[in-house]
Amino acid sequence: MVIGISSAELFAPNITVRERVAFEMVKALQRADSTNQYIIFSKYSRPAGFSFAENFRFEQISSLGNGLGDQFALPKALYRNGCEVLLNLGFTGPLGLKIPHLYLLPSFWGSLIWDKLYGGSYFREDKQSFYRRYVSKRLINQCTKLILSSHYEKENLVQRFFPSINPRKLAVVQAGISKEQDLEVAKSQYKALCERYSLPEKYVLAIENSNSLSNIQSTLRGYKRMVDVLMVKTPIVIVGADEALVKATLGEDWLKANSEKLFLLNKLNEMEKALLFTGAQAYIAPAFYDKWCLHILDAISYGVPIVTSIQSSLSEVANGAAILVDPKNEVEISEAGRLILIDKKCLQGLAKKGLERATVYQWENTAQKLLALLQEYQH
Repeated sequence: MVIGISSAELFAPNITVRERVAFEMVKALQRADSTNQYIIFSKYSRPAGFSFAENFRFEQISSLGNGLGDQFALPKALYRNGCEVLLNLGFTGPLGLKIPHLYLLPSFWGSLIWDKLYGGSYFREDKQSFYRRYVSKRLINQCTKLILSSHYEKENLVQRFFPSINPRKLAVVQAGISKEQDLEVAKSQYKALCERYSLPEKYVLAIENSNSLSNIQSTLRGYKRMVDVLMVKTPIVIVGADEALVKATLGEDWLKANSEKLFLLNKLNEMEKALLFTGAQAYIAPAFYDKWCLHILDAISYGVPIVTSIQSSLSEVANGAAILVDPKNEVEISEAGRLILIDKKCLQGLAKKGLERATVYQWENTAQKLLALLQEYQH
């Protein structure tokens, strides 16, 4: 079978979560399948030194991601190369395709649906272009198979928001764990990161995902209570949070009085964020919605206990490796964070469960699920 894989941003110089997932999926498919033929389409050139397996080819379409590339150039390339099915990992894609089309639901749709169903004002909608919004909505309805990242996303978001979609059209394919295989290299990289930002030896970790649904305000208020009421002395490292939001949430006086406890980091790439779990004693993530839960996966792979939201995709992934809390309740967040820090038995139990969960979330498993979906359309 000849399989086309489209991802306009696949080799983008600035890697975001979606590109990280697409890249790992492609790598995992290369390891898992030496039988089928694959053609990768991206608007960016292949990075120097990156090689494909013998059954993988690459074709650059510089206009991919806009109307000309999606609706004309890509279909022509698919038909010219004899592709029998398209695995679309991009935001947009060809409408009315004559071959089976497997489409990965964009993260901005998940956030938008969550807010429409459960929020009302939390989600500041991504500034997506009219083209991207229009085409992605059409693809959700037109595609042969809609790929979702969690059972929570399937059952609590998509099936409720799009009740007319046939459930058999929906498929769950979860992400895997990306971790530096060479432990010595990872240690060296982490040491350099600590020196660059003068990080403490141990800390609580929180990561903002450039989306108001990551709910960093509740993390900040919970940590403030940990310090003020529960007398916690462990510092916190916060990645990606807006400085103005931090000041507005905690107050300038509190920040001045506790400056040695708060480390704000920005402009870290995805792999640097993952390395921070090396020194984390707890990971606090009371997000309302997180499509891929990559940092939850990072936490369980490092054996870091988690505080996260009940009834969410995050709790689905953590499943036993986290203390579940009401994401709006700073008291619950602070008490859970303190419990992890002071109760060695709790810490060890959560860490052990996390490492067990980590064996489930491997990119090889992701590749096998994708292959099973693709082979449904084998002639």
